[in-house]
Amino acid sequence: MKKLIAPLLLLCTAVCSQTLHAEGKGDVSLSFWDRLRAKIEQMAPQKKITATTAVGGVRGAKMATDDVYWKGEKVEQNVDADELEAFKNAMRSEEHTSELQSRG
Repeated sequence: MKKLIAPLLLLCTAVCSQTLHAEGKGDVSLSFWDRLRAKIEQMAPQKKITATTAVGGVRGAKMATDDVYWKGEKVEQNVDADELEAFKNAMRSEEHTSELQSRG
């Protein structure tokens, strides 16, 4: 029991001295999160490192460079007459279907 008293007394002294030291510095007004943020800011590097990041990817089959789409580029598209006729027929069919649904 006597061997246990000395370490406990030493532990109490250490805890009390830390509390008194903190009160003396004025850190009591800071919340836990403010103290944590301050510690992280001290550990974080102060120098800003500039980095350039580039991302690229390939998707699908290989294609010729003139077939690649570039955003903002105006390219006239050629449409086959058969394809245009099929599109017009599909639009007429859809219009006819929507008229039938609206009637009843």
